[in-house]
Amino acid sequence: MPPQSSIISAFFPFFRSTQEKIKTIAPFALRNHYKEMILRMKVVLKSAGPPFSSLTRKEIRLFSNSRFPEKQMAALGGLGFIGRNTLLINKKYGSRGLLAGMIIPLNLMGLQDEEFSERNSEMPQCGSCRLCEEACPGGALKNHQLSRIDCLQHWTSSDGPVPEKLKNVWGQRMYGCTICQDVCPWNRSVPEGTRISTGLIDPIPNLKFYLSHSEKEIKESFRGTALGMSWFKSSHMIRNALLSAGSSGLEGRIDLIEAFTDSDDPAIRDAALWVLDRLRQDREP
Repeated sequence: MPPQSSIISAFFPFFRSTQEKIKTIAPFALRNHYKEMILRMKVVLKSAGPPFSSLTRKEIRLFSNSRFPEKQMAALGGLGFIGRNTLLINKKYGSRGLLAGMIIPLNLMGLQDEEFSERNSEMPQCGSCRLCEEACPGGALKNHQLSRIDCLQHWTSSDGPVPEKLKNVWGQRMYGCTICQDVCPWNRSVPEGTRISTGLIDPIPNLKFYLSHSEKEIKESFRGTALGMSWFKSSHMIRNALLSAGSSGLEGRIDLIEAFTDSDDPAIRDAALWVLDRLRQDREP
């Protein structure tokens, strides 16, 4: 933190219609909320007037989905509390939101540390509820801690072969997992969120698309969307599609799956061999 600077945190409720039943891509990734948040924060600074509007581009640090402790920042700023699912939970929108923020070279007079502690101590918490822990397929949640190696969300965008126990509960999943949010009482009857068109993925490709196109073609098709960002690779998409094929009814296209059994990518090769073995077992009398 530069001296005499401040952090402003933002909570953006992503759109999640009760009519929208998408299985393969999590709702928060169907639109590029990350880009939208950065754009809106720029607008806010310009419209706020001096001294905010006079700040230069080099003086401002905007961030979203960054390496900063964004959840802790937002909780300290009074936007919510960190629940047992390790996500920030807002009183109005639950955990159905994404975080962003900015660092600006202005010393904004705010609450003192003691007042921050008092405000957060008065905020509601999860209490004895452990629905998220009980519902997590990989058992990744325990005592307000997340074990990434056991988390489906983590593995949808991470390199390497997926652990065996997670393959068995993978389902049809290209990116993301919201099971811990789906069962959370704080997310019952929350508003739909903000509908945006930035980076909308529409139509959503079926599994055959990922298994019949090159990595370059796949990446190009998601340009400008949340799945087109650098941290989500085409190789992840192919591996995830192969694992999803185990429960998607692609038995009739085993030829597509077999083509990846000699892939140079060990994660893709491992997924292809696993799903072929599973499909063969399902066909045995």
